[in-house]
Amino acid sequence: MGSETEDPAADVLRGAAGESGPPGGAEAGLRVCLLGPLDVRLDGRVVQVGGFRLRALLVRLALDAGRPVAVATLAAALWPDEGPAEPGHAVQSLVSRLRSALGRHPAVRTLSTGYCLELPVEAV
Repeated sequence: MGSETEDPAADVLRGAAGESGPPGGAEAGLRVCLLGPLDVRLDGRVVQVGGFRLRALLVRLALDAGRPVAVATLAAALWPDEGPAEPGHAVQSLVSRLRSALGRHPAVRTLSTGYCLELPVEAV
């Protein structure tokens, strides 16, 4: 009666009991787990997202997955006290680093007012 994973949170994120992932047991695409320690996987493999601000950026974007997040909102989340002189440039630099960490998955889209994590809610 147990699932194939040892992580009950992953079972909840996957949906109803008995629902499985893609053939072969590998999770296809990008998944971001925010419950507990941040867990980022691409096609079932762990993706290392290093640095506090880089992880904070990913978490903030994941909270609004599929929806635009304004640069000002991201800057306020990343630097709650006093931010850099040019927060737009600093956020842009972090987004570039996040894209590098995610590799081939084009998850972060640039918009005129901010950024969007292109993931379905079910992947978060």
